Amino acid sequence: TADLELMQAALARQQMAGKLAPLMILRGNLPGTKSMVPWAIPLKRGTVLLLPFTLWSPSTPEIARDLVKLAPQQSIYAITSWRANTGRDDFRSNEVLEELRSWQRSMPKKVSILIVPNSVLSEFHADVFPAGILIRDGVVLSNTALSSEGAERVLVDAFAGNKDAH
Repeated sequence: TADLELMQAALARQQMAGKLAPLMILRGNLPGTKSMVPWAIPLKRGTVLLLPFTLWSPSTPEIARDLVKLAPQQSIYAITSWRANTGRDDFRSNEVLEELRSWQRSMPKKVSILIVPNSVLSEFHADVFPAGILIRDGVVLSNTALSSEGAERVLVDAFAGNKDAH
């Protein structure tokens, strides 16, 4: 059925919980004010909160603000790709870059936008936007679509160490 692919994608996201992250270092570029800034985030030590998003997911800024309130000590990396935003090839778009810079200015200071290759989004099964991926010491604790306040709470519960949060 048409829903089968969506169901399989959701299952793949859920099955990541409790397993090693597909990458131990997340590499991408921050949309700096004048140029792109290469950036690497180690995933094997400490806690990392990823927020896959696209410019066409208008709830992302509000969700990012909610997550900052719920986990104020945690840095959040809003990750996206050129392809996720254009639907075309995974190549830089000046129009998208300007919009990402604008979004960065509207995000809380704890949230950094990181442009990654589209293959990275695929590795994390990031196919719905926005989503939340929580990684601690290289292990994915949660990978879920953030479509409701309840989903945000599940992510924050995983952050707090609640074992029922998957």
